[in-house]
Amino acid sequence: MPKVLKALGFIGMIAMLMVGGGILMHNLPFLHGLANVGRELPSILPQFMEYFSIPIAFAVTTGASLVLFKNLVNKYN
Repeated sequence: MPKVLKALGFIGMIAMLMVGGGILMHNLPFLHGLANVGRELPSILPQFMEYFSIPIAFAVTTGASLVLFKNLVNKYN
């Protein structure tokens, strides 16, 4: 059972990154166009990029920049 709970935690983290990145992308007009990246790719790749890879990359980038900003502010205060 501990392995199942550990896997569930990882799956939940990925799901929250997808949701958070999607919310940020769709609420910021200049980033909303990222949902159309890769429309010409074959098969399931456009949906994979739109709903999985781009939101996760955006959420991780946003989170890392916020942590970096917070550390810089704390360093100079």
